Amino acid sequence: MTHPLHGVLNPRSVAIIGASEVPGKAGERRTRSLVESRFTGKIYPINPKRDQIFGLKAFPDITDIDGEADLVMIVVPAKFIPDAVAGSIQKGAKGIVILTAGLGESGAEGKAIEADILRMVREAGVYVIGPNCSGMFSAGVSMNILGIPGITKGHMAVLAQSGNIIDSLTHYAKIRGGGFSRIISAGNAIGVKLHEYVAYLGQDPETKVIAMYLEGIKEGNEFVRVAREVAKVKPIVALKVGRTGAGARAAASHTGSMAGDDAVVEAAFRQAGIVRVSNPDELFDIANVFQ
Repeated sequence: MTHPLHGVLNPRSVAIIGASEVPGKAGERRTRSLVESRFTGKIYPINPKRDQIFGLKAFPDITDIDGEADLVMIVVPAKFIPDAVAGSIQKGAKGIVILTAGLGESGAEGKAIEADILRMVREAGVYVIGPNCSGMFSAGVSMNILGIPGITKGHMAVLAQSGNIIDSLTHYAKIRGGGFSRIISAGNAIGVKLHEYVAYLGQDPETKVIAMYLEGIKEGNEFVRVAREVAKVKPIVALKVGRTGAGARAAASHTGSMAGDDAVVEAAFRQAGIVRVSNPDELFDIANVFQ
């Protein structure tokens, strides 16, 4: 059976709300990396102030595109996100990637926006990646909306709650060899949960090993159950922060995640068959050996 996330990670069309050509902007980096990766599907830049972006026709609003957008990336301030989500649903989005930070991890106002987003997507049956994430990479359809140029293709899947870790792992691949099947920046993971990504990657024929960077694990019992089944067929290597009080506080401030008691995490990983590592170098090197 085709996993429900397959269409999100292998879209036929991608729209970027907040697309830009202004160097250094998050919307510019993602639009550029998508164009330069030679994505196999259609690209819809959304920007009310531009007629063209990177040689592509730009649209003032997501509802103005001349087709459906399987995947929509939202790179706009928090107050504009609910309208962007509503428009994405109207255009038939299967998945919505929200880069914007400052939502649930920032306080009551951000939590209210998250609740509004979740209400809309649950009613529509749409998957949300993020918010407070960096984007995604999918080798099979040559989709790079991470803003990191020149990502090499291979068979390592990365699931991470930190964009900096993704930067490090892709850099290691360039200097040490190796490549990626999928890279998923989960961010706050308010929509698609970590165990749902693991279940998908367990079935993904392009993926031979799963490398994870985790700040906090919600639905811990379900995560362990899914990981235990996937680890029977594919190695899972994980870097879990929060061993110290400072690490736990950093996780909470970054993604709003509770790091959890480290002894419990250690026991759960052992039970699930997850290989635990201590730093990003080990995470890449051991996953690359498995690859």
